[in-house]
Amino acid sequence: MTTISETAYPRLKTKFTDNELVLNFKPNDDELTLMEKATQTPSGETKLGFMILLKCYQCLGRPIATNSVPEQITNYIAKILNIDISSISMSHYDKTSSRKRHIKRIREYRQINTDEQARKLCLKTAALNAASTKENIADIINDILDELIKSYFELPAFDSLLRLAKASRVVTNNHYFKRISNELTDETKEFIDNLFVTDVPTETSLWNKIKQDPKKPTLQNVKTFIQHINGLKQMRSKIN
Repeated sequence: MTTISETAYPRLKTKFTDNELVLNFKPNDDELTLMEKATQTPSGETKLGFMILLKCYQCLGRPIATNSVPEQITNYIAKILNIDISSISMSHYDKTSSRKRHIKRIREYRQINTDEQARKLCLKTAALNAASTKENIADIINDILDELIKSYFELPAFDSLLRLAKASRVVTNNHYFKRISNELTDETKEFIDNLFVTDVPTETSLWNKIKQDPKKPTLQNVKTFIQHINGLKQMRSKIN
């Protein structure tokens, strides 16, 4: 099972150094101006909610619930904005219509492509292209992320990317299997099928014998291995 930590999918850490807080979450003058224009009320909750959304969006490439943001980030941004958070509820802010308006303004500010059909096409194309050269699910997801970011699309939830990567790998592998199968003769298909037939007395198949590792390089073992290689060459000649 591929986990989010195996991929480049952006996440918030639970703890940050002072330098990391300044680098990632300190609002600049343009962002402060945007906050003033986007917030229709002087409410500290509204201003704080907007700035948390904006700075986290910049880190994650998607909006998240402000009440799920680590407290260290919330406290830092509140301190920068000179807002007393003792009576503020970010859970309340997440349920307001203001949050929806703020997300729209942030997308405009970040020049996010909001064409959902184009985003779906980008996701599908990137997934299939990645699956054509990669088998590892994490690698496929990382390729999809690269294409979304380059095209200024918002990142979907990780579970959505995980399902897409798995589906694209299945589709691509089935396509390759079908192409290969169509190129094989009936005799070759029968030969390949017989490789996996288990011999009852020995409980092994010819495929098991093929995969056996070479033994220590004694004279007898070397002779046996040469016979094994010659046998593989004969098998190879039967595959058309």
